[in-house]
Amino acid sequence: MSNPQILSDELKSVYADKKTGKLFVFAKQANSTKFSTILVADGEIVGIEYCGEHNDEALQLLLSSQITQVIFVAVPVPESDRSANLVGMASVLERIEGNADTTRRSDTEIAEDLRSEALKMLDGLFGAASSKKIDRIAAKYPPSERPLEFLAACHKIIESVFGKAVAERTLAHLHRRLKEDELR
Repeated sequence: MSNPQILSDELKSVYADKKTGKLFVFAKQANSTKFSTILVADGEIVGIEYCGEHNDEALQLLLSSQITQVIFVAVPVPESDRSANLVGMASVLERIEGNADTTRRSDTEIAEDLRSEALKMLDGLFGAASSKKIDRIAAKYPPSERPLEFLAACHKIIESVFGKAVAERTLAHLHRRLKEDELR
């Protein structure tokens, strides 16, 4: 299940059952896990807090993080904890699902990106011959099916001519981007 989908499903349940309580949303941000508190009353969101931010700013920050877990706890929510001027549940769900649509990329998009980025990297090192090198690698290791092997083959070609340090430095950001795409 995708990260935003976990939150979306839980919020839909809260809304449908008109629940009151707290949603604890655990999310990775940088190298640490943080949690958000979403207060709900009678199925509507009445407060959001995340990383010191509140309401709309907190929601925006939360949606840019990697959501890992959502837990609902049924507890009374005092009037003093409720915020005014919050966006309705339907609007929040629309934002979550809209955010998921824009951040999720298909394997084909990822593969095309990987191939074009690798071509740019090799082009700077090998010039006109890079296109043929990338074509050969992609024929053997299609980036859409075997992205890690594709990158490893690119690494091997660069390393054979320029050394391991240049190969690692040249392809480091592609390895990071591939890892990020795998986590979504």
